[in-house]
Amino acid sequence: MNKKLTLTTIVLSACIISGAYGAFNIISPSARPLGMGNSFTGVADDINALTSNPAGLINMTSYQGTFSYNRIFWGISDLGENFIAVGLPVKGLGAFGLGYYSFSDTLYRESVISLGVAYPVPVFAKSAVGVNVKYLSKAYVANEWTALNPYFTALSVSTFSFGVSFYGRLNSEISFGVFADDINQPNVAVNGSENLPYNVKAGVKYSLDKSTLVSLEGDYRNNEFKLFLGGENSSIKTGNFGILNIRMGGGFGTGSYTNVTAGLGYKFNIPGLNIGGCFDYGFLFPLTFASGSNGTHKFTFTVSELFKEFIKQPLEEKQ
Repeated sequence: MNKKLTLTTIVLSACIISGAYGAFNIISPSARPLGMGNSFTGVADDINALTSNPAGLINMTSYQGTFSYNRIFWGISDLGENFIAVGLPVKGLGAFGLGYYSFSDTLYRESVISLGVAYPVPVFAKSAVGVNVKYLSKAYVANEWTALNPYFTALSVSTFSFGVSFYGRLNSEISFGVFADDINQPNVAVNGSENLPYNVKAGVKYSLDKSTLVSLEGDYRNNEFKLFLGGENSSIKTGNFGILNIRMGGGFGTGSYTNVTAGLGYKFNIPGLNIGGCFDYGFLFPLTFASGSNGTHKFTFTVSELFKEFIKQPLEEKQ
């Protein structure tokens, strides 16, 4: 009885992961996009563009490094995510980003190495094309119970995936982006065939003023459509030391997909280290799935060059 129960648990866990979550269905591995309702393809103005719209890496004005930790459906699952990435603009060549993402459960693990390249093109006030190459791998835990299931003739698989994107800024107020990911539909099955569906995202951002933006995004994957809406305000300044960012958003779509999100961020210069930093927190609460969950929580820390707006000017320069 115990053997049958354990085997059933393993099979059901694998079904839940692949059905409710979706293999390699990386929506927003960082806290800032999550807090904005996962609507970031049209924003794409920092290192998070690596997974949302690689062409948006062109907006980076300095090096950036970021690390995120995430608990999915806290309270009812052990699902967790980690994401680390670095990005660098190169004059005359565009911008580059490199990242590592991992998703894990007690019985299952996914990992993704991503390389994104953005190259400027003279179409709008600012625009770029982007290419994304990913090395995907997934694995199941090897134990005496998985050995009983004929599906597990192998326990892991690795493959490559490719994506293309575009970012355009029409003026100081409006920008948009399009990202077609996994366009080669790689086979990610450990046994047989399981082609990863291509994913298409399109989004637009509108800046209400210098400190407030709203964004809208549509997402199509595997015959499912989602619509995301979000916003961010960065008008709360704490003297010359930092800026508080407030975010909110939500999403809905096919399959009863509905959620609300919120987030906070604090951007500042780190004393003594000559670098800038930003702490971000994002929260997602599912309205129609995972009853009993405390929601999804993401924590991100990002470093970059010093933020010039927080550097106090010498008295003689002010005069």
